[in-house]
Amino acid sequence: MVLILLLATPAVSGLLLRSINVASPFSPTAGKGPQAIVILGNGLRHTPEYGDTPSPMTLDRIRYGATLARQTGLPILVTGGSPLGSTAEAEGMASVLEKEFNAPVRWKETRSLDTEDNLNYSAAILKKEHISRVILITHDYHMLRSLAHCNVSGLICIPAPVSLGEPGGDVSWVYKLPNAGALEASSMALHEIIGYIVLSIK
Repeated sequence: MVLILLLATPAVSGLLLRSINVASPFSPTAGKGPQAIVILGNGLRHTPEYGDTPSPMTLDRIRYGATLARQTGLPILVTGGSPLGSTAEAEGMASVLEKEFNAPVRWKETRSLDTEDNLNYSAAILKKEHISRVILITHDYHMLRSLAHCNVSGLICIPAPVSLGEPGGDVSWVYKLPNAGALEASSMALHEIIGYIVLSIK
């Protein structure tokens, strides 16, 4: 119970997230000649209004991807399969990008079930187009492990992290108390830390 209480504290969750946040905000001058933008999926949700639609975190990523596509003129690849047996994440991402953000998607990778698959299957698609340097979009807490998978896949990935964000300004003491949001953030951070350790051993 004490451990859960600590993990639910914003100070502890923030420390865990900062420990794996290795990428600086993307700069248009970063890296040499990226040839495409790769956006990693983070799940879909089913709603009565939209049917299968990207989760809030996936929406964060595709919104940033659309912004960078307009800034750079680079083509977009979205990646995400159907781990729950429903619509592929990539299909839902592409639909929103094209219909709501007016950002064409050139490639959809729909077979992957995890981050390792995301990068390996995306690399296979892009290598057929002689593309090896990409801008990689995922959340900041997920970037460390994603870059490790990039190295294994053979892609040269320039990180473009999406920040989880924190309350700005003079935060009230209420937001420093243990809460469900901080516990969720700690859970995500621990998932990434354990996953990176396992990947390093492999």
